[in-house]
Amino acid sequence: MQIIAAPLLIPFLIVAAVFLSGRGAWMIAGYNLKTAEEKAKYNEKALCRFMGLLLLFVCAHMILMSIADLFGLAWLITPATILFLIILLGGVVYANTSKRFHKK
Repeated sequence: MQIIAAPLLIPFLIVAAVFLSGRGAWMIAGYNLKTAEEKAKYNEKALCRFMGLLLLFVCAHMILMSIADLFGLAWLITPATILFLIILLGGVVYANTSKRFHKK
């Protein structure tokens, strides 16, 4: 697990930092395909920050799984993965359905 997670962690953290700064909307799938008129309806900065938080959560999960693998904590893998899926899927649904990211 560490062999896969370590090389991915640094780029993920860099992209998360870009998102948290309110930039990088062109990297958000679906949003980058919208027309300029459709994009004008969204609060791009809030959407980027939310995606940055989701990406930080992904990074935290990668670190947790690496620690579990390194120290042989097999019991931690299943609950952490279930929590990961619930939060990630919930976050994606929230980002796509919430009015929080629409301009008023």
